[in-house]
Amino acid sequence: MDIKKGIKLLVEDDFDAHSMWKYDDDTAVNYPITLLNEIPEYSRDLFIRAKFISPKGIILKGYLVGALNIYCIGIFSGGDEFLFNKNMPDRCMLAFEKLIKTLILKNPTLISDIFPLKYETTIDIEGFRNISGEFNAFEKLKDKRLLRWKKI
Repeated sequence: MDIKKGIKLLVEDDFDAHSMWKYDDDTAVNYPITLLNEIPEYSRDLFIRAKFISPKGIILKGYLVGALNIYCIGIFSGGDEFLFNKNMPDRCMLAFEKLIKTLILKNPTLISDIFPLKYETTIDIEGFRNISGEFNAFEKLKDKRLLRWKKI
């Protein structure tokens, strides 16, 4: 693959240009995927453009990390990127609070109004099919009562 196509840090425009990216450990660079045989060996090194829909119908752009076990997503909003990793619920809470502030909601909302997010990939490469599912950043949170009662 041409090294000139590699990007250190992916941003929203990169996902507008290419629907799939792979991370290369050797070069510490992300490369666009354009062919079926370019899929990385480890799914954690795969980034797939997706759209997300909240339970209230808010549509967000972003990406999935991986394809089989989706443990992390990135959301783009207001020119910023918000990462949600199921294995780090405390960091998810911080990202969530910042995301809510960018959504310009008139009234405070409950956390459960955003998660779980339904997602669908938007892959535009021949030979790939899109996948859909649901992502809940807080499924590993020990005290799930926080999801019902914490107001932002």
